[in-house]
Amino acid sequence: GAAIAPTSMGIAYNILKQGHLLNTPVGQLIIAAAILDDIIALILLSEIKALTKEDVSVSAFLVPIFAALGLLIGFGFLAIFVVPRIVHQIILPNLRPEIHQTVTLAMVFILVLALSPLAYYAGSSYLLGCFIAGMCFCTEHLVHNLWVKQTKQCARWLLRIFFASTIAFEIPVEHFGDPNVIRNAFLIFLCIVGKFITGF
Repeated sequence: GAAIAPTSMGIAYNILKQGHLLNTPVGQLIIAAAILDDIIALILLSEIKALTKEDVSVSAFLVPIFAALGLLIGFGFLAIFVVPRIVHQIILPNLRPEIHQTVTLAMVFILVLALSPLAYYAGSSYLLGCFIAGMCFCTEHLVHNLWVKQTKQCARWLLRIFFASTIAFEIPVEHFGDPNVIRNAFLIFLCIVGKFITGF
């Protein structure tokens, strides 16, 4: 259940945008709910990881929560009040206009590479670091379109490689008929059905 708990904010964003509902109160409410759901799901995954440790303690459960809250509050403040000033008053004005998009995309990648390990070693999740890196550019409306434009070609194959390396190769072919594998797959399928039911 925890593995499929996150809501795909990207899909919700694209659907709302195509339906011209993104900037409506309902659209903003859906996006806010999706963001909150993703954050809770990332914290939940960190909590499950804490259960895999040999010595499970109270601090092992509390650290992911406080680390996530601290990172979100701290970098949320930077995203609203600091990053836009640095980007628009210091960095971009000193560069040629034709390389603004390239530099912006490079800044996103740098933040991803920096915040992913920071979030992990703070006791949270790599994914939360990536989420916060994107959040730092929440006031930059062109970043999403730029990201989609530049990564569209390679994202499809990267997703296939990621799926094959993390899920498809996890279960040997000879175990496909194993009753335990079939049972677990059925339970996961029930979770997916539950998400569809709650969507209606």
